Amino acid sequence: MPSEGSESEITARAGDGIAVDTRIACLRFKPPDDPDALGPAWRDHHAPIFEVRFRPETDLSVPIAMRSYHLGEMIVGDVVAPAHILERSEETIRRQGIDHIRLQFYQRGQSLVETDRSTRLVTEVQCIVFDLAQPVASSRMPSMRPTC
Repeated sequence: MPSEGSESEITARAGDGIAVDTRIACLRFKPPDDPDALGPAWRDHHAPIFEVRFRPETDLSVPIAMRSYHLGEMIVGDVVAPAHILERSEETIRRQGIDHIRLQFYQRGQSLVETDRSTRLVTEVQCIVFDLAQPVASSRMPSMRPTC
């Protein structure tokens, strides 16, 4: 379940000259005040789409942020996160029935993304395209450069 108070909406105007208000759902991860609650809160935030596991080198003292926009059948988001593993299994897909596309931009670090067809390294200058109707595992590695 997402963090309390993390949902908001953005009002946008159509660019074709017609003044139409459109609401875009925006979900933001809000880290809890208690540092011991951060790991479980991060898992809960991802629970609607992914199972989260932490890697042995995961450092939960680094800044964590995530913002996602729900655009119909597409979800677009950006993330700053420590090392972790996201998985979307066949069981999760059957249980949830979500078949959206998710575009995920990471601001630092790199991820190893594995599907049944290939394994690819994705760096901070690239975008991960998740087909949420397909199983996937994404292993987020620690940032290779210092954070400021």
